[in-house]
Amino acid sequence: MRVMVKVCAVMAVLMFTGIASAQKDAASGKGKGQMLDGRVVKVEEGKMTVASGKGDKAKETAVATSDKTQVLINGLPGKLADLKAGQVVRVTQASDTATRIQADDNLLIGEVVKAEDAKLTVHVGGQKGQDVVVATSDKAEVLVNGAAGKLADLKAGQMARISRADEKATRIEASDKPAAVTKSKADKVGK
Repeated sequence: MRVMVKVCAVMAVLMFTGIASAQKDAASGKGKGQMLDGRVVKVEEGKMTVASGKGDKAKETAVATSDKTQVLINGLPGKLADLKAGQVVRVTQASDTATRIQADDNLLIGEVVKAEDAKLTVHVGGQKGQDVVVATSDKAEVLVNGAAGKLADLKAGQMARISRADEKATRIEASDKPAAVTKSKADKVGK
């Protein structure tokens, strides 16, 4: 019985050491499979810049790419050059090089500049980004800080997550806090 307790204790120490080492590697950027969610700022040959966060506090990260980097746009194979400023991306990295980049043309995240006359202007891509004008319709669902609202309720400086179809906003979620990058169930069914 005592031998069994000692064996279990040694195994627990080894497991804890392995977990702590993996956490340390992930925090230092040495681990494989790191993910970065954000918005494309710019794309250049062999690299791209991704911004995550809000406004002046958005952190820009340069991401190296290679000829082995897989690019998916709306679930279909694409090229690095096909990515545009403001697109929402999820980047999977290994050893400081992107192994996979997933982009969604129908999702846009940015800071509200102004909302007027069935148009929403948002700033995408962090400090060096650009303003993008998105057409809206009366049927577009608008949520402001989680409550039903209308386009006129949006204020400059809020973060907006915009789902689009046919270049028009179908759903706008605005918040005083940074927007979530992950897709909601409503986006998955084409809302």
